[in-house]
Amino acid sequence: MAEGEGALSKAVDGEKRSANDFALWKFSKPGEPSWPAPWGAGRPGWHIECSVMASDLLGENMDIHGGGWDLKFPHHDNECAQSEACNEHHQWVNYFLHCGHLHIKGLKMSKSLKNFVTIQQALDDLGVSPRTMRLLFLANSWNRPMNFSDQSLDEAKEKERVLRSFFGSVDVILRGDYWQQAQGATPRDRALIAQLKEAQQTVHAALKNNFDTPTALTALMGLVSATNQYMAAAGPGERASATLVRKISRYITHLFQVFGVVEGNDFLGFAVGGGGAGAAEEAALIQVTDALTTFRDAVRDAAKTAGVAGALLPLCDRLRDEQLADAGIRLEDKPGGGPTTWKRDDPQLLRQERDARLAQAHEQARRKLGNQAEVKRKLVEKWAQYETAPADYLRAAEAAKPADQQKYALDAWDAVTGLPTQLRDGAAVAEKDVKKLQKDLAKYEKGYKELQDKGGLPWLREQQQEYAAILDELEKLK
Repeated sequence: MAEGEGALSKAVDGEKRSANDFALWKFSKPGEPSWPAPWGAGRPGWHIECSVMASDLLGENMDIHGGGWDLKFPHHDNECAQSEACNEHHQWVNYFLHCGHLHIKGLKMSKSLKNFVTIQQALDDLGVSPRTMRLLFLANSWNRPMNFSDQSLDEAKEKERVLRSFFGSVDVILRGDYWQQAQGATPRDRALIAQLKEAQQTVHAALKNNFDTPTALTALMGLVSATNQYMAAAGPGERASATLVRKISRYITHLFQVFGVVEGNDFLGFAVGGGGAGAAEEAALIQVTDALTTFRDAVRDAAKTAGVAGALLPLCDRLRDEQLADAGIRLEDKPGGGPTTWKRDDPQLLRQERDARLAQAHEQARRKLGNQAEVKRKLVEKWAQYETAPADYLRAAEAAKPADQQKYALDAWDAVTGLPTQLRDGAAVAEKDVKKLQKDLAKYEKGYKELQDKGGLPWLREQQQEYAAILDELEKLK
């Protein structure tokens, strides 16, 4: 139904001739675009805009029409009604795909709520990698609301870390001369093959079920975990089958290529350096890095044996964390000992991890010093109140008060007992006040004796110096 002169009375009344009516043409408000029309200058209605643009490019029938789930009604229903009526075609769209909304920390992303985040902003300002973003999307059903939060980002980053480590471990195995190993399927191999088949079936069924990527991703990450355990659990005399590991890695890589998480189609895992090197260059890189890693292990072992770990181990750490990281080589020292393994990785990522470790270590050191400073402050403040000799304690405390608040005469004090003998007006100190002062003095004498047992003022000055030194170190860490 057009909003024209013939329907003006109905528009004024705010009614429709039918509950199914919707506007094809609207009168333009001041400042809005306007075009001449038989029923008055105006502009197209919201629904007709989409129908006209789509029909102009795709004709009177299209296969797939996308949009948010909130557009099902009335927008998409109205699009179909007007397009099919105009084209006299019974089916304008074969399939509608209605996506879920994106929520930012629990609220629907909207410019009106000022929680609008573009992909570019997430990549640039939040430091999210494209791969992390894709893993985040895969972990959510395409047709359900998706929550974009620190927690969901951290979960996606952790998946990327696990995958990167997995592909690196696979590369370690495939670098060896595995054709010299015993071939054939062991019981461990067969158990992993069964897990591979189960994962393949789960992924296939999930993708057939309305592109259920969360279930598919969970199955793939489960297969990664099982393969990691398989590679790490090989005992003495056992080996991880390189052909089986390669088969699983290739399957996982292929699926992530389909999902857009892995680029290219002729390698295993994430592309990290060396991808364009020839066979000779690749072999030389492996040989040199193997030799350097073996040499570093020997230096570390010798340093521990000779008792010079403090001098040499930091140099070995610098080689791992700086020089080799900048070259795109990740060294992984085994906490329980054993040969160090190396993996190719993105130099930028390795530098980011190194900076994060340094920042974390800096913060831990700052927090530790802060705790030490607080403990030392309380210690110093506790014992600093017992610096004065007991015989002078009450008189010094009275003298520290403002003159108008002093109760006792400062020139009338017993030097032996440490008690006042007169009030400021010359009157004698009441017996009850004397008893209270004696009680306070006895309590102070107890603390003073404890300070003397610790070493007296020399010990206290030492604690104060240590406190000052801690504060200086803490200031340097700010």
